[in-house]
Amino acid sequence: KFHPARWEKIYRNWLENIRDWCISRQIWWGHPIPAWYCNADGCAKKRSDLGDVRIDQTSQSKKIGFGFTVSVEQPKEACLVCGEHAWEQDPDVLDTWFSSWLWPFSTLGWPDDTGDLKKYYPTHTLVTAPEIIFFWVARMVMAGKQFMKKIPFKDVYIHGTVRDVTGRKMSKSLGNIIDPLDVIDHVGADALRYTLVTTAGVGSDIFLSEQKFEPARNFANKIWNAGRFLSTALPKGMALKKGAAPPSLEAGNKTSLSSVDRWILTRLDKTVEQVEKSLADFQLHEAAHQINDFVWFEFCDWYLELIKRRLPDDDAAARTALWVYEKSLKLLHPFMPFVTEELWQAFKSNGWLGSDLPESLMLADWPMVNKASRDAKTESEVEQFIAIVTALRNIRAELRVPATKAIPVQMAAPAEVTTKLEPYLEDIQLLVKAEQVTLSNAVKATSGAAVAHVGKIDLVVPLAGIVDLKAERTRIQKRVNELEGIAKGKRARLSSEKFTSKAPPEVVTKEQEGLRQLEEELQKWSESLERLS
Repeated sequence: KFHPARWEKIYRNWLENIRDWCISRQIWWGHPIPAWYCNADGCAKKRSDLGDVRIDQTSQSKKIGFGFTVSVEQPKEACLVCGEHAWEQDPDVLDTWFSSWLWPFSTLGWPDDTGDLKKYYPTHTLVTAPEIIFFWVARMVMAGKQFMKKIPFKDVYIHGTVRDVTGRKMSKSLGNIIDPLDVIDHVGADALRYTLVTTAGVGSDIFLSEQKFEPARNFANKIWNAGRFLSTALPKGMALKKGAAPPSLEAGNKTSLSSVDRWILTRLDKTVEQVEKSLADFQLHEAAHQINDFVWFEFCDWYLELIKRRLPDDDAAARTALWVYEKSLKLLHPFMPFVTEELWQAFKSNGWLGSDLPESLMLADWPMVNKASRDAKTESEVEQFIAIVTALRNIRAELRVPATKAIPVQMAAPAEVTTKLEPYLEDIQLLVKAEQVTLSNAVKATSGAAVAHVGKIDLVVPLAGIVDLKAERTRIQKRVNELEGIAKGKRARLSSEKFTSKAPPEVVTKEQEGLRQLEEELQKWSESLERLS
């Protein structure tokens, strides 16, 4: 089974249109070709005089042919043409792919019936490049069926080709390669590995530049800093039981957990489920992105920020944070093995992960899906709280409210919603730096107030006296006009058949992406202007 499935057609096309194949190469290593030729004086002329004569060897497996024979050892019989014993072996070796097709079992001790051969053949998955589907993949299958009576693998994952940002295949002759050792020196091995995985969609090519490694480097730093924070914030002497959840979950009692504790455990369990599905579907890049979204944004940016005031005194928060962080390291380990191993070993040596642990993180148990840890109701409430904080932070950022200024926040929602919001008012006030947060069933937007909406909730931020409203409207309108002009030019270019038909595909794609990003930015500025109307 090929991943992506479209390569199956290529594979079958090769097999259904198979051609003769030259099996020899003129190189110094490899399997010597078991062919011998008579080198006696005058033998070649006699063979020529005989013409195109063949001896039927079907019933005589060791019959010496006309001046040549196929044999592993040097033939003992005389040449049938000249009667001499002047045999010389062909100097060529068997083609590299001829040798490689034996790889799945020859590396395990075949033809002997070894323990390794019994344990590791057949395997599950082969990862390889599209250009050798016939030269290697098909031939390994042929050899497996011929010599082992079993195919060597059931799934073939075809990865893309590494290209530069212009779309050219990386090669030393073109001089457009990126030396991985230089990348490791600059951003680390984990960042290199993670970038390649996240950039490689199934079957699609990888377009690389030095700048593409920076986000992965930043992600590794984020994971490290989260570990450093926890190492100072967690209570000393605390330890998790091997394979156990936070104590309040072990007993099935969630009352000691706060809403954000229950939220992060729900999000962790859903992330484990999503990652497992992505890996099973060979969507490696999707799995990496799902882990990134959870660890960076949900765990680090939200959960750790929300429990800072509770640590180290709140045992439930401390154990939940440690539990989720350890599971996050396990999820990340296949993608970022070095930083996760280093952090796991540090937490292990401090005794926080309990006892009776494996020597390495790579030998630890993979996180298990536990739907009993989910709380859909609380998840929905916390997601709504996060959306409110995000909307208010956007107002501050877009309208350039000074960091030293506290803002008044008015919130309005139906009665059934306000009761769910009340527990979060203090956190909203702290996270958006609000002088006060009022909650009612209705508010009236006044002139010079920024307005946002989150579901059924209306948010109003009066800005008179906090920002220069007139100056802000002028500034934002000027930026909107600039962006509209640029977007108009890009739309005209993309609507021109002359441009789209003659420009290279990657140039057209880049122009389309540029227009998409421009329109997104224009929409945000327009919304900011509308808020001040």
